[in-house]
Amino acid sequence: MTAINYFVLIRGLQIVGTLMLLSGCYTLLDQWRVQRWPRTKGWVLHLKWRAKEQNYEVRGQTYWYTRQSADFAYKYRVNGVDYIGRAVHHPIWPWSWNGRAVTKDYFEIEDFLDRHSHGNEIEVIYRDAEPADCLLAPSRGILPYAVIVVGAFALLGGAALDWPLLIP
Repeated sequence: MTAINYFVLIRGLQIVGTLMLLSGCYTLLDQWRVQRWPRTKGWVLHLKWRAKEQNYEVRGQTYWYTRQSADFAYKYRVNGVDYIGRAVHHPIWPWSWNGRAVTKDYFEIEDFLDRHSHGNEIEVIYRDAEPADCLLAPSRGILPYAVIVVGAFALLGGAALDWPLLIP
């Protein structure tokens, strides 16, 4: 490997590691803030499964499949104003947040549908500054932690590879 390629590899690892660390930390901070949003009572407006036939083509062969999704909405009131929400939980990555993001976890949707029906009372979490931003549960999972760990290893790996270059 030439010196320039080695240098690019080292700096690439350091840049990717830093970006992953920052992204993971920002995501954890964002999830921490969402867990502290105020809560209010809400009611399920409608709840049903929606099936859609879709196809894709591979090497001239067409494959059909059924994509299932949940169509549900809930109503809640904040400071005398009624709002309608659709979000199940805060998305893992902040750049996918649009206030209406729903989970793609089939089992979570199925569990939610099994436990609720039209008119059921639910707890809604909303952003105090913008009550239209709402969800039913804060995010959970280990993905941000995994991103931080992988980012740390990439950053440390880049630093370890860089160490021999510092010695004359």
